[in-house]
Amino acid sequence: MKNIKDELRNIIIGDGSIGKTSQLKKTQNFLRGNEETSLRIKKQKHLKSEEEISLIDFAKQENLFYEPEISEQEFISAGAEQRVYLYNDFSVIKLNDSVFYKYWIDYFNSLLIHNYFFQSTSYCFLGFKQINGQLFAVVK
Repeated sequence: MKNIKDELRNIIIGDGSIGKTSQLKKTQNFLRGNEETSLRIKKQKHLKSEEEISLIDFAKQENLFYEPEISEQEFISAGAEQRVYLYNDFSVIKLNDSVFYKYWIDYFNSLLIHNYFFQSTSYCFLGFKQINGQLFAVVK
């Protein structure tokens, strides 16, 4: 039986087996690599705004923008960090701006950890959406 601490470490450092080829994992891997490069160059954490600029470039290159229109008529609820919309008869989508996370990578790590522990309600990362200049992650 695997140690939970080891599993969490594997998920966070990118060696976890959960969703190795998913868009969620691809984005986490990009952010990890970007963070490591930035640390070598600056020897300090980069700002979230800098991280967001490179994340937008990455999303454009990898076609990770969520293109479908999100109608306000499908709006269900909002909290401090996310807006929830009806997606279809069986699920919802959530737009999250990662306001409660110091860095975007922390948000993606939390999604992967959630998916590990709660597989029956795991999140599927659909991409990014820019609304009024603000970047959101779109999950269902």
